[in-house]
Amino acid sequence: MTDPSTVTDSLLEIRNLRIELASHGRTHALIEGIDLRIARGEAVALIGESGSGKSLTALAVMNLLPPALHASGGALRWHETGDGAPAAAMVFQNPRAALNPVRRIGQQFDDVLRTMRVPRRARAQRAVQLLEQVAMSPAQRYLRAWPHELSGGLCQRVSLALALAREAALLVADEPTTGLDAVTQSQVLTLIGELRRARRMALLLITHDLGAALHHSDRVAVMHAGQLVEVLPSRDFLRNARHPYSRALISATPALVSTLGQLRGVPGELPELAHIDRATCRFHARCANATPQCVEAAPPAVETTGGGHLRCWHPAPADALSTLPLTDCHA
Repeated sequence: MTDPSTVTDSLLEIRNLRIELASHGRTHALIEGIDLRIARGEAVALIGESGSGKSLTALAVMNLLPPALHASGGALRWHETGDGAPAAAMVFQNPRAALNPVRRIGQQFDDVLRTMRVPRRARAQRAVQLLEQVAMSPAQRYLRAWPHELSGGLCQRVSLALALAREAALLVADEPTTGLDAVTQSQVLTLIGELRRARRMALLLITHDLGAALHHSDRVAVMHAGQLVEVLPSRDFLRNARHPYSRALISATPALVSTLGQLRGVPGELPELAHIDRATCRFHARCANATPQCVEAAPPAVETTGGGHLRCWHPAPADALSTLPLTDCHA
């Protein structure tokens, strides 16, 4: 993995991103105050419960927000890739739905490569190369197939190969293992990591699986109810995470606790983004440390040791973290 302490070459900077929903003459801030930097070749995992706004953030990065939503504040700043490559490509949650059901796999590669102005005679050879890179061989067999003839894992490999065709500097992988069995999930994530390193791509991995995030990223960004609450290097996360939500996610992940007796669910329920009317700490109703201050205003971001940052009025004391009996997946 990339050492985040040595990475300074930014590829994408997200500054104070705010996404609003327009409904019945009113607007609701679904996403607010997102600040995140992704360096060239770096893997960043965006972690949080389903419904926390991770996919919306990814869609904003790709400029694919649906019509009812718009980015009303902040900025996305792309730094030049220097080689003429597109800035980003995306792998979506449902691999089968991401493919065109009425076109063979080979035709879908031809569609993508044609938009990139790849000469007609070179497209078939390029499609074979791409499928072989995602371990689909013999490639000609799969190029003749229809999407419904492939398993979910193979459909995801095809989606990944189509994304790689664009030779992008950043791969956005939105829950790329949804609906796959545990073995296939591991294979897909390992494959993405190998391809990222071989191509020196950056990766934004969207997931609700904290264990997978720690294994397959350089940094972890924790999102709760449309707010980015903590960012830390992956190798330091288990011992240095101080936001109560980050600690709750750790305790709720079976692979990260020493015994099942230490396993705890995240308290309360995730608030609905469309029903939040004003800026505040959105975790306060679920937090044992909450005070009236948490209801009055959202906390500012402060830098923490190890190059991270934290948004919390009452974070866990740093000296208390070493007593937690957790299994370190980076040991």
